[in-house]
Amino acid sequence: MEKILYILLLFACGIVISGCSADHQDFAHRQNGPAYIAWIETQSCNSGLKVLAFCQNNTSQDVVLRYELKAKKTGSAGTADTFQAGSVEIPSGQKKSLSQLGLNFSAGDRYRIQLKVYKDGKLVAEDFVSYPKGL
Repeated sequence: MEKILYILLLFACGIVISGCSADHQDFAHRQNGPAYIAWIETQSCNSGLKVLAFCQNNTSQDVVLRYELKAKKTGSAGTADTFQAGSVEIPSGQKKSLSQLGLNFSAGDRYRIQLKVYKDGKLVAEDFVSYPKGL
């Protein structure tokens, strides 16, 4: 039970960001859990930020999902938005990379990154992170 609560807490709070290493969540196929899980991983190195978006299909059917990945940057130069969207087929019980962004990062910049996944026009999974952590 504690493990399930821990996984749900991670899902609800977003993914922890740390240094130059990638934060990774490996969601195994689970029965009685969410049908789809979306998550964002980040890597911070030098003056950039690498953002990776993933989705896990926990159903018994192959599925085509639509995703939207948005990054809003706020800093001394103002604000900027980056947006990617697309569709992806994910086999039953599999995880798949949805998208990848490379973002510039300067001192004082802040990012809010959001991933939304839709099936048949209905939101089925989402995740967000703030960078630097805790914003």
